[in-house]
Amino acid sequence: MSDLSGKSDMSREPTRAFAALFTAYTKTVNNTYHRTGRLFQEHFGRIEVTSDTYFTNLIFCIHSNPQKHGFVADFRDWPWTSYGAMISQHPTRVDRTQVLDWFGGMVDFTHFHQSAVDERCISILIRDDFE
Repeated sequence: MSDLSGKSDMSREPTRAFAALFTAYTKTVNNTYHRTGRLFQEHFGRIEVTSDTYFTNLIFCIHSNPQKHGFVADFRDWPWTSYGAMISQHPTRVDRTQVLDWFGGMVDFTHFHQSAVDERCISILIRDDFE
């Protein structure tokens, strides 16, 4: 079913999920610190993933962000991305098989993460890094 904008209900699901997440987070922070009001200055942006190459590079960018921004010397040591879930045997909510199959298996997944990614493929998401 579509609304007046032509968007299907299914295409709105990620937006609703993120809105609920940010609302819950804001309420928790506000209650914890006895404050009111908004935490975020702007609405979050969203950009459609339009190619396999873009998607693959985007995964690497997300995994490597902690290293890029100086939180760790090696992003593989950062415990709060799905990279660790992909290479471990521990239970995870992430569909490990689907992700590893996307890269062609564990060997190709780890090899891809050892090589340099062309950030121009995802420059619209990281444009602040180029200014």
